[in-house]
Amino acid sequence: MHNPDRARRYRWLIYGLMVSIYFFVYFHRMSSGVVKDELMEAFGLTGTSFSNLNSMYFYSYLIMQIPSGILADTLGARRTVSCGCLTMSLGAFLFGAAPSLPFLFWGRLLVGFGASVIFIAILKVQTCWFRESEFGVMSGITGFVGNLGGAMAQAPLALLVSALTWRMSFYCIGIVTLILSALAYLVIRNKPEEMGFAPINPVLPLRVKPRIPVALKNVLTNKRSWPSFFINCFFSGCSMAFTAWGVSYLTECYGISVVEAGSITFWYPVGMAIGSVVIGIVSDRMKRRKLPLLVSAIGSCTCWAIFAFTEPSLLFVRILLPVMGFFGAFIVVSLAVSKEVNDPRFAGMSTSLANMGLFFGGAVIPVFFGSLIDRYQAAASGFSLYHAPLRLCFVFVLFGFLSCVLTTETRCKNISAAQTEPLP
Repeated sequence: MHNPDRARRYRWLIYGLMVSIYFFVYFHRMSSGVVKDELMEAFGLTGTSFSNLNSMYFYSYLIMQIPSGILADTLGARRTVSCGCLTMSLGAFLFGAAPSLPFLFWGRLLVGFGASVIFIAILKVQTCWFRESEFGVMSGITGFVGNLGGAMAQAPLALLVSALTWRMSFYCIGIVTLILSALAYLVIRNKPEEMGFAPINPVLPLRVKPRIPVALKNVLTNKRSWPSFFINCFFSGCSMAFTAWGVSYLTECYGISVVEAGSITFWYPVGMAIGSVVIGIVSDRMKRRKLPLLVSAIGSCTCWAIFAFTEPSLLFVRILLPVMGFFGAFIVVSLAVSKEVNDPRFAGMSTSLANMGLFFGGAVIPVFFGSLIDRYQAAASGFSLYHAPLRLCFVFVLFGFLSCVLTTETRCKNISAAQTEPLP
């Protein structure tokens, strides 16, 4: 069957379903900040223990990044996504039903395990179903939908929790995720050939079955892979810390309600969603990766400096948060770079390494943030309490900027030696 129009229509069906699942990956990632007070009251959590609970998602995500790439490259996106989505659903049910703190931690851990495989599988599907020149834009759209999920985990989730309680809210999330798991198995196909279509990227050696030890060695020893890892580690780790504590920062520094604070933090992931699409389009049209990274990183560092060293008015914060989110969206370009400096046969493993940085930072930096809150809470309050952890984050994002400087320019093409030299 050689019908390019039908192949193009079907790829959007697959992609649409996968990013719908990715919506809930971000929703889960950012949901804990809104229910922080309920969890602290129900289970007697401190700032550090809450940060550790929040980080369970990122620990499991971190552990699974290299296995996620292996699963995407071997098992395929269809089975990987459906199983991951099912695990995420079970985690949501356990989190909502948790009778004690250990069950709460296990629920969060399960959600992280399930969510960990989704993004890499989407990138793998993009590699098979979309042209190389479309990768930046598609990654931007993926980031857009994911960040919308993060936005819905702010004020909309706060309203849902106030109407249904936090436990019932997570039961509802588990039911929706369970339905998506079944749809994933029914709809997703790993590559066009499985539907009888001609390959969309015939020049890529994607039919060669990857040899896992060789793939890991090539990806991990490629020094051009690592700047993307550290960009994600520092910038995204700080972003996760702010997401976890943003509502508390607003309620304690400005004396507003949780719902109002959620309505303000809502715009942070919205800005990131818009930025994901814009930077993906700009990068692809410029045929540049490094310049968009540097410009966005400078904007992001400036926003962090304002939070770390000033006491901005609430009106200014309403403006600053979406701007900060917009500039923070450049990680979609770092993922494209990671793919373009490595053998295209190992797109799953190479992007999983970059993604691993995101969750290493997301697991560690929020714990530092929470421990500083606990340390100074007895002697400080309001802005004085939050300036120390925010200044630590500012130092981290400066290291992230240095990683952008060290990034290799690919001009939106795969520049790996594997394009001309076959692996053993």
